[in-house]
Amino acid sequence: MFNSETVETVRSLKAQDKIIGVGRFTLENPAYFPELSRLPGVGSVWTPDIEAVLELHPDAVFVYGTFMKSSVDEIQDILKAADPNLVVIRVDCYIPESYEEEVRILGHILDREEEAEEFLEFYRGAIGPIEAIVSVLDETDKPAIYFESWGDFRTATQGAGYHDKLVMAGGNNIFGDLALSYTDIDPESVIERNPEIIVKLCGAGSRNFGGYGEDDPSQLEGLREEVVSRPGWGTLDAVENDRVYILSNDILGGARHFIGIAYLAKLFHPELFADLDPAAVHREYLSRFQGLDFRGVYVYPEILI
Repeated sequence: MFNSETVETVRSLKAQDKIIGVGRFTLENPAYFPELSRLPGVGSVWTPDIEAVLELHPDAVFVYGTFMKSSVDEIQDILKAADPNLVVIRVDCYIPESYEEEVRILGHILDREEEAEEFLEFYRGAIGPIEAIVSVLDETDKPAIYFESWGDFRTATQGAGYHDKLVMAGGNNIFGDLALSYTDIDPESVIERNPEIIVKLCGAGSRNFGGYGEDDPSQLEGLREEVVSRPGWGTLDAVENDRVYILSNDILGGARHFIGIAYLAKLFHPELFADLDPAAVHREYLSRFQGLDFRGVYVYPEILI
């Protein structure tokens, strides 16, 4: 399995014993994948190790469905040329719109249909109440959000997965009118649009800290201080009202996207989601479906229930 999102979803279905080889990002995350990270590696969709895949003699190879499509198309072509009988299965396992269908597909393929329905009942129980409340909100009731990736002044716009998750959580992306999915923006434009809430990601690139493998919030705290101290940003509504948050990509990207959406909904609409406890959803997911203890640092400042 090349993508760790599929590895994680397969573990939710209690079928991890069927996995015989994993991609680079599973190997590099032993805290979250303690046993699976010890399996043979097959590279990544950027640098696949086709020989390693074929040496494992798998019945099927799982790769992304839509992400890195040209690279994955090439991987599929090479594998099928080497072994015409090899089954290549294309699923993403991180996009909210297609996630439920892909879980059912995996349940069918892996003979885990009951487990798939059990997991989807939990998933819908987490995401459904948020969708119900957000769906009846007027646009004027949605706070203006500036979302920034781990790269400074890089934001998500219409067509980007992160933008869609902001919308699902009941936010109004201040750069949602831009045509590009991801783009660098001028810091002055943030001042001009004056967001009510700022969400800054960590957990990748030069901000690769936080998440499951860490328990010390000091780096998230330091990153937040960097953001609020930017020249001219002290007058932003988000800064003046102390609504600047650092969020780990561990829970907003990948198979855990629904947990990140729950955290965002709580941050955006604390009154509407007074009974929502994102940490409790997260804790149950880890213990019940991933076989892991709850630990890590995911949001700063911490959400108080």
